[in-house]
Amino acid sequence: DRPARFGAYAPENFDMTFQGTVTVRKALQLSLNVPAIALLDRVGGDMQLLGEITGLFLRECGPLMARAREAMENGNAGGFVHEVHTLCGMFRSLSAVAAQETAGRLEELDLMENREKVQEAYGLLERETQALKDELGALAAETAVSSEPM
Repeated sequence: DRPARFGAYAPENFDMTFQGTVTVRKALQLSLNVPAIALLDRVGGDMQLLGEITGLFLRECGPLMARAREAMENGNAGGFVHEVHTLCGMFRSLSAVAAQETAGRLEELDLMENREKVQEAYGLLERETQALKDELGALAAETAVSSEPM
């Protein structure tokens, strides 16, 4: 949650402050406008497209995380960086800044030289990813309900 501009529009939060990096859940709990608008801006305001992207993320994220963990545990640095880089792109597409930043840090760490730091950062990424999956699952359910014909 930081100052942003979408064309001529510069949204502000109700309390006129910005919270920095927050999860999607916290942004929703605090009614922060910028993260929600950033996510909707990424999909041109198309809630159906957002629902499709969310569904794709929810299907693909688990297998990507499992492959990244396996590569980390097996010392496969190239495989690990590939999977984490893919996840980083997915997080960027969803405006999931906290998870994206953690994935970016993982891409920069050398698995073979910093195994302990990599494992610690990967644990954080797992927690952030699970929180994001929970939030997006709820969003996908809301999107499905709101797009049903009345």
